[in-house]
Parts: sequence; C-alpha cells; structure tokens
Amino acid sequence: GRLPTGSRANRAIRRNAKSGWYPLVNSIAWPCHEAGPRKETNPLLTALIVGLNVITALLMILFVLLHSGKGGGLSDMFGGGVGAAAAGSTVVERNLDRLTIIAGLAWAFSTVILAIRLQ
Repeated sequence: GRLPTGSRANRAIRRNAKSGWYPLVNSIAWPCHEAGPRKETNPLLTALIVGLNVITALLMILFVLLHSGKGGGLSDMFGGGVGAAAAGSTVVERNLDRLTIIAGLAWAFSTVILAIRLQ
C-alpha cells in the first residue's frame, strides 16, 4: 500500500526529491499515468480472436504430426507414405507444408493481436 501522507519516510522522500537528491523521480514516465483511462474492449471480438488462436494452435499440432519425417510419421496411416526417396516431393506433402505455414502465421498474428488487446 501507499505510505500515509504524514509518515516520516514519505516526508523524507518528498524533501529529497525537492532538494535534488533524486532528480529523476519527477521526470520518470510512469506507465500507469501515461496510459490514461483504459480503453473499452469488445469482449465478443476478444473471444473470437481467442477462438481463432486455439483453433490455429490445434491445426498446427495436427499438421506437424501429419508430416512424414525419417520414420514415416502419422501421414503413413492415411496413405501419405511413399518412401524415403520421394518424401516431400508429392503434391500432398507440398500442400501440407503450405497449410502448416498458413496455420503458423495465423497463430502468430492472433497471438500478437491478443497481446495488444489484453494489455
């Protein structure tokens, strides 16, 4: 909490600030004061962005797991395994790469937007 107005420590801080012992005290830009009144945020839009963030995160997990690595991956279960020599060169693999990148970008943008909105 704050110190009472008449407390000895508070008087010492004020005296030292006025006498020049703490020249930066009065020039510090305190974040709580410079921000001004808090802006109203639309809770429905925030909920939509959170939903987009969760969906894109789950899609990214799914797409990464579907990629076939050296061991084959989960894409073998769905007929995506063509062999080690042709891995990554099929149309399905290229489209999966594109979908993974798109989901990752959507997740990154929604995360940044949420961070800005919820400050």
